[in-house]
Amino acid sequence: MRYSNRGLLPHVLPSFNSPDHHHHRGSNLKERLLSPFRLFEYGDYATADSSADKEYDSSAVGLRGLGRSTRFGYASRSYFRLFRLIACFTIGCLCAIVLYQFIWSGRACGRQEPFDEVFPLGIPGLRDSEHDREAFDQRFESFMHNVLPIQCHSHNDYWRRTPLYAAIGSGCISVEADVWSFDDNLYVGHRSWALSKEATLSSMYLGPIERMLRTANQRSAIGDVETNGHRGVFSASPEQTLVLLIDFKANATETYDKVYADLETLRQAGWLTFWNGTDRVERALTIVASGNVPYDRITANETYRDIFCDAPLDQLNDEADDALYPDENSSNDILRYKYNPSNSYYASTDLKNVVGQLGQWSIKPAHIEAMKQQIHDARIRGLLPRYWGVPRWPTYTRDYTWEILSKINIGILNVDDLRAARKGEWGHRYLVPRVH
Repeated sequence: MRYSNRGLLPHVLPSFNSPDHHHHRGSNLKERLLSPFRLFEYGDYATADSSADKEYDSSAVGLRGLGRSTRFGYASRSYFRLFRLIACFTIGCLCAIVLYQFIWSGRACGRQEPFDEVFPLGIPGLRDSEHDREAFDQRFESFMHNVLPIQCHSHNDYWRRTPLYAAIGSGCISVEADVWSFDDNLYVGHRSWALSKEATLSSMYLGPIERMLRTANQRSAIGDVETNGHRGVFSASPEQTLVLLIDFKANATETYDKVYADLETLRQAGWLTFWNGTDRVERALTIVASGNVPYDRITANETYRDIFCDAPLDQLNDEADDALYPDENSSNDILRYKYNPSNSYYASTDLKNVVGQLGQWSIKPAHIEAMKQQIHDARIRGLLPRYWGVPRWPTYTRDYTWEILSKINIGILNVDDLRAARKGEWGHRYLVPRVH
């Protein structure tokens, strides 16, 4: 079996005495990139005995052994060059995307907003009892007069530079605090080992909210005009309730009892949304319990409740539900469901439970239909649907997810980036609808 003179050898290893040698050395990039594919252009390396094979001279025969290894070596190098070019191109594209994201984020962060001017270094004395009552001063109150509420939830709000105020100043109608019960106190934090004695539910949320509500409902300086006592924290929309989502991290019953006791001042002032036995009466502050929640304790009192559940959005269909769907316009029929306005306010779940690990543009039509069904299940129960776990970065994935959620009528948008919530079109898309 001999190598054909019509095979790859003349293309891979030309004779050094041949005039094609200089042409081969001077071949352009296209020829070098295409050279690996010549393996398939000329077919098999060996053919049956032919007259051409028998006419090989001694120099060609001497190169046969070298030709076999050289062919594969040159082809491997060519494949490697092609692979290296594709890899460099791919890495370059990824670097360009990352660079664009950082440049865009840097430009956004570099812009000064009215919020940055009012809260440049946080709120002095927010957790200092000596100056605590001066935290919400006239400057902050004046800024809040211009804030429009938007249908956004400040996720893990306690991590922010100015907890609560940053969310309200951005227009969020809902804030979140993770709570741990230790030593007769309720401490705020994501992990038990990261708790601080100064960061309590009262110092970070209940106290500041109470001061804001007292400011909003005091008599006017001119004319001594009295309010109805039910004005909320948003001056531009005083009827809008502020939702405080309290995530119970441990000791469900003990945590519930402490939260209920800490709400007494707000309860006596008439600022808590409550269930009166037949209807839910909305007030300036709505308390929602999430996480490790004692459902039986919340529903124990059938005539008065002011702490509501965050129902599981992906598990709303319960054996306790009536077999027939009720009339959506009848509040009495809605009460046939286990989770209803008498005991729940939100219905939430992790977005990954529906779409899996979210990558670039990976929300499929089947995912959208599943979310639509879950949102429908929440709506007919009189609950606001919510998905947490919305990606923060890259921003185009976040914006794409927000776009999808807005189109399918999500109840409230889970937000980590408050600056993105404050700017642009999202505030207009999420002007607050009333839920009864």
